[in-house]
Amino acid sequence: MVDHRKQIQRWASQSATSARSVLVTIFGDTILPITNVVWLSQLFELTDVFGFNQRLIRTSVARLVSEGWLENERVGRVSRYHLTALAVEESTQAEDQIYSQATDDWDGQWVLAFVGNPKIEPGAAAVLQRHLQWRGFSQIADGILASPTATIDSTRELCRLVSADEPIPLAQARFDDVEQLASTGFFRSGFALDEQEEAYANFIDDYGSLTLDPERLESVDAFGLRTMVVHDFRRIRLRGAVVPVQLLPSPWIGDEAFELAADLYSTTSASASAFLQQILEISYPDAVKGRFYLTSESRPKRRILS
Repeated sequence: MVDHRKQIQRWASQSATSARSVLVTIFGDTILPITNVVWLSQLFELTDVFGFNQRLIRTSVARLVSEGWLENERVGRVSRYHLTALAVEESTQAEDQIYSQATDDWDGQWVLAFVGNPKIEPGAAAVLQRHLQWRGFSQIADGILASPTATIDSTRELCRLVSADEPIPLAQARFDDVEQLASTGFFRSGFALDEQEEAYANFIDDYGSLTLDPERLESVDAFGLRTMVVHDFRRIRLRGAVVPVQLLPSPWIGDEAFELAADLYSTTSASASAFLQQILEISYPDAVKGRFYLTSESRPKRRILS
């Protein structure tokens, strides 16, 4: 019988996995869909399955507060935490990026963000660029980031939350002769598709052989395994550009990785909800609506890249 607890703690002990980043995943995947308030003691219980001690969790939570991602409130001698407006905005916008497949309804429009504005301090520009890249933007020239899937309104709101002191110039545009650009490798290079393909292949290697029996899976282990899957999958999705299906190679390895993540997520969710209901002391659904909803019939039959 597989010892899932050892698997989870072995994963959590890797140098690439930090308690801070796991907390971000837990807030986005587990807490925000149902509530936006959690007690520090509950965070201790949620992260115990990973082998993180309370001192490490305190330090990681304090760091998220200092980064403007969490806010804390003292109630007597105990603390509770909730996501800031910026964290809620980013987490909400990231949901489609993580849990949904791209559709073929792209209209050819791009959003451009000019972060190289000389009025913006270099440090502030670097922070803004990082947040835009988490939103799926790619750098296409010095100081210019572009996304074929973002909207002007959501980008403007993100820029306002990250860089309220100085308005960020935004524009909408269309590339001329997209097929020619694709044939010369412009999009493959700009979207760093080689790196994305390698990351998806590693994800499939890591999780493709993971066998789970929902009926014999302890609820705490189901939560730990689900968090592992989401954490590693979201890292790929949020570090890579959001690319319309028309600009992806066919076949695209990201589709296989998505279906694997979707299968593992659905296998663990019902059991995980029992654990979350107990720890968070709220009614927790067996599945969060809209997550990893596979619609294979919506996948396009034609793509530009080869």
